[in-house]
Amino acid sequence: MVEQETRWPEYCARVAALTPVRSALAFYLELDGVGLGVLAFYEDRPGWFTDDRIELAAIYADHSAVALAKAAEHDHAAHLAIALQTNRIIAEAIGILMSTYKIDEAQAFDLLRLVSQHGNRKLRDVAADVAHTGTLPEPMARAHR
Repeated sequence: MVEQETRWPEYCARVAALTPVRSALAFYLELDGVGLGVLAFYEDRPGWFTDDRIELAAIYADHSAVALAKAAEHDHAAHLAIALQTNRIIAEAIGILMSTYKIDEAQAFDLLRLVSQHGNRKLRDVAADVAHTGTLPEPMARAHR
């Protein structure tokens, strides 16, 4: 119960004064040593969280940890796939610029970076345009002829 908790007296006093919450239960969500967040339950009745309700909430917490870990794993895999595709497009654009303008790899990347900055566009989008058209956007292409 919020009013009987002694570990965080200032926090509990504020919760009691500013909200209708009178019972709180929180679980730190962790899976394989990786912190995933916190699952918190609140109730406006004092003493709401009996042993049975705490046990049920713990099951929800365990399922939540597994679901969050799975979602994070899926997001990570999706980001890696995007990064791999982006890297390939940038490498292709660099190769095209190296061949077209007879420059080295670092110079080709610098050109992509400059076009990206000056045009306020993502580097991957500029690289995709170069890969599609075979050249830099026209103002930059004229500057490097």
